[in-house]
Amino acid sequence: MESISPTLHNLGASSMAAIAARLASHPFDTVKTRIMADPSATVRSVAGSSGGFASTARAIVAHDGLAALYRGLPISLAFSMPAVSAYLWVYDASKAAIDANPLLPFSASSPMTHFTAAILAELCSGLMWTPLELIKSKQQCSMSASSSSSSSSSTSPYPPSKSVRDIATRIYRQDGLIGFVKGYWISIMVFVPYSIVYFGTYEQLKAAFASRQPPPSPQPPTTDSIGFRSQPPSLPFYAYMASAAVAGGLAAAISNPLDRIKTVIQVSDTPVTGPTARAGRLLQVARSLVAAEGWVGAFSRGLTSRVIWAVPNTVVAMAVYEGLKVAVPRKKY
Repeated sequence: MESISPTLHNLGASSMAAIAARLASHPFDTVKTRIMADPSATVRSVAGSSGGFASTARAIVAHDGLAALYRGLPISLAFSMPAVSAYLWVYDASKAAIDANPLLPFSASSPMTHFTAAILAELCSGLMWTPLELIKSKQQCSMSASSSSSSSSSTSPYPPSKSVRDIATRIYRQDGLIGFVKGYWISIMVFVPYSIVYFGTYEQLKAAFASRQPPPSPQPPTTDSIGFRSQPPSLPFYAYMASAAVAGGLAAAISNPLDRIKTVIQVSDTPVTGPTARAGRLLQVARSLVAAEGWVGAFSRGLTSRVIWAVPNTVVAMAVYEGLKVAVPRKKY
């Protein structure tokens, strides 16, 4: 098999990881979004569910069919490839740059290096994640035409289903191009802590697994033009999966309160402009959730569904990413 450059290798591996993870986890994401997006919790009476993951999933299928769990998948696949590619590429490149900089007192294995790389990766990829989440969430929280016509508008918490084009046109007419990054800063507030916890835990768990493995046979690393270093794998495949599962579940649980607020804001059609208005909207949503559901109910709602979504999403993504980095030959320089 012909070798490819390490840079293209990482981008290709991350793109395949994005597709595999999205296909595996999208139905869980739809249920999570439905549970989180209804601030009045009317889904319990309308959808005939108790607000739990299994009951909400059953209610979605009963009202709209199995295909409803995959609503928003095409736009997710279209944006996930560049977003995950950018995220993992920036993360790896940042680690390599920090490790190669003699002025910084951090090594590639330092938690501070992992935290810094995770923040930079999130800031860059967030520009692609935000439009995806905005359109996807609106589609996931919509009902089919038959379901919406059979439910009275006064009781249904979900609008009729709309295409990506319809949603994008409405966003543009209401807010212009800036409308497509609605929720960017709240997304950063959600996913920067998520990334810090995730990669900090993931890297430490990998190090713990590595410490229990026999040392690999010495082989010289390869390095590309931006500093990616390719070493022979030192971990069995299950170590990557177990590390990703624990790290993903922990990070999802810790970031759940802010993700609840983000989802409600992005699903809403209320126009929000300017930093003061954005901050005010965030506080307004938080207060209304607490008033309706209490502190515990407001910020723990969707916790189980978020963890159920995050674990297969991160396990599949990192298993494919790490596996392809090892399986496909890379050019040596």
